[in-house]
Amino acid sequence: MSRFLYFVPDVAMVTQDVASKLGLQYAFDGMSIETRGVTRGPSGGAGAVAIAGDIGDQSVGVYPDQQTWLPAPQGDEESPPYWIGWPKDNTPKPDGLKRTEQSVGAMLQLEGGSTWHVPTLLSWHPGEDVPAVWDSPLPRMLDVDRYGNLVAGPIVPRYRDLFDVGMQILAKMVSGGDWGISVVSFNQFACDCLSVNYHVSPLELSARVLDCLSTSDAAR
Repeated sequence: MSRFLYFVPDVAMVTQDVASKLGLQYAFDGMSIETRGVTRGPSGGAGAVAIAGDIGDQSVGVYPDQQTWLPAPQGDEESPPYWIGWPKDNTPKPDGLKRTEQSVGAMLQLEGGSTWHVPTLLSWHPGEDVPAVWDSPLPRMLDVDRYGNLVAGPIVPRYRDLFDVGMQILAKMVSGGDWGISVVSFNQFACDCLSVNYHVSPLELSARVLDCLSTSDAAR
């Protein structure tokens, strides 16, 4: 079982703060960081390599003959903000990328052949005074009802945008309309669903890395 490595140029070590500033918090949140400085990274310069959690027998460093390294999208910057790497003979699998806490969902085999635990965002139950009421297995904030009793309130902030987009898509589908969001946003929604239970982003799931998520998968 292997995990992804991340190389950040021009830093002595990768901390949670460094990861957050680069948008890499998803790779390390809830886990410790094993980090080591290197004099020559995949960028050609010095920096630090990091991996999440217990590394087992995986080497933390830059070994070009044994690893594949790819730059992260750099946008309008002069150079990539970080690089992602993995062993050439041991590409990370879903089991090695799981979050410690798993949200309730279904196991789905995606285009790449691997099976992923995809969270359920919404479920319906018979109601007492109405035909059905909705519920979500996603964690929710506590609120109070009109009598002061603690009840389940809104979805926690971490997943609130994801849930809202899912509700928007569901409403459009039920009404017979289009999805109501752009193709780019819809594909991002599919990636965000997988990131609930895994330490992944669009980069890890892309054709350049895991090659596991297709447009047909996103529409399922």
